[in-house]
Amino acid sequence: MRPFFRRNSIRIGFCVLLAFAFIVIEMFWVPYQREKRAEAYLQSLGGRTEWSYRGPAWVPKSMHPRLPLMWSVTQVKFGADDIPASNVPTSRGSEARLSALDALPRIAVLDLGGDDVTDAGLIRLEQLRTLTTLDLSGTKTTVEGRNRLRKVLSHCRIVPEP
Repeated sequence: MRPFFRRNSIRIGFCVLLAFAFIVIEMFWVPYQREKRAEAYLQSLGGRTEWSYRGPAWVPKSMHPRLPLMWSVTQVKFGADDIPASNVPTSRGSEARLSALDALPRIAVLDLGGDDVTDAGLIRLEQLRTLTTLDLSGTKTTVEGRNRLRKVLSHCRIVPEP
């Protein structure tokens, strides 16, 4: 009688390969597609996005364009002139824009200058722990609301300064 592993080595190898494929899909493909959908939605609301390479540093720069799954949205900009005129009230539009940011886990720069964001909308921004720069100039936020956000996101530079 042959040992179990020798008898089933092809089946075990196939299962290991299949498990590896599922892990790769879950780690790279699913987040990439989530960010692509969020980007399309933000662009439909008048936003502009920028992608940055987030893969390993040892990969040559010439290979970066060939590895789309290693890129992620790092900047989102909404200017007052970028927001399309629509029948939707602007406070609802800013809520929709802020809710779409949840799908962008690696966002570093967010420009909401001139948008209709209020202190209630700043609560959604507290979840964006990777923010390094946040522009709130021309918004309806108060100094108290921005200071509360500064305490939560202590590493983030929030404009306007107090």
